[in-house]
Amino acid sequence: MQLTPKRRQRDLVEATTLYSGAALASPLGRATLAQLETADHEERIVQLCNYEAVEQTRRENPKLRIDYARVQVRKEATISGLHVTAPGAAVHGHGLWYDLSFICDVAPDLAGVERFAFALGDQIPRAEVEQLELPTGGPMH
Repeated sequence: MQLTPKRRQRDLVEATTLYSGAALASPLGRATLAQLETADHEERIVQLCNYEAVEQTRRENPKLRIDYARVQVRKEATISGLHVTAPGAAVHGHGLWYDLSFICDVAPDLAGVERFAFALGDQIPRAEVEQLELPTGGPMH
């Protein structure tokens, strides 16, 4: 079910620092990349962008304790080559969901993100979380 956000779309802000590369170089990140080796091409691209979305929103709003992202919540994402446009994504943190829009370009070797721009939206009301069938509770890793 697709719900329409109740507020105006915010302008995307270009990330000046990309965090997924350093995070993926850690032991946990290398394990994540190893798991993505078995994913198909498109899934790997989406997961790399989700990883960057978590890192960007986590740093922008540390109090939200963002731990998970979903690329298609309110609207379908489009994937064209190595580019993802996700106008209806969401991130989860501290038991709550927040609207997110982003664009993401993945490196040709699928080892990280080369460009990321995003806008974090409002908290998604609990009633909508249920309608959107988003998980509730603890971390979703």
